[in-house]
Amino acid sequence: MEKVQIRLLDVSVRGIAPLEKECQDVFAISEFGLDLVRTCGDIWDPPIYTSVGDQLNITLTVTSPHIFPKRGLLFHYKGKPIN
Repeated sequence: MEKVQIRLLDVSVRGIAPLEKECQDVFAISEFGLDLVRTCGDIWDPPIYTSVGDQLNITLTVTSPHIFPKRGLLFHYKGKPIN
């Protein structure tokens, strides 16, 4: 069994518009149902996330009624031995 390590290289999803109160498009990484990160907009200098167990969930939820072009998500993942 291995841990999962995710390195975010570029995150840019639609942020909160001027007349909105919350994110319409949300990027999240979670493990065991707990969010490690949950955000919208751009992430500058993103950290590396390493799982405790053997899996992480990556979710992009889009509730905007229209498509808004942004850069999107770019990440690299790899397995790491559990010590």
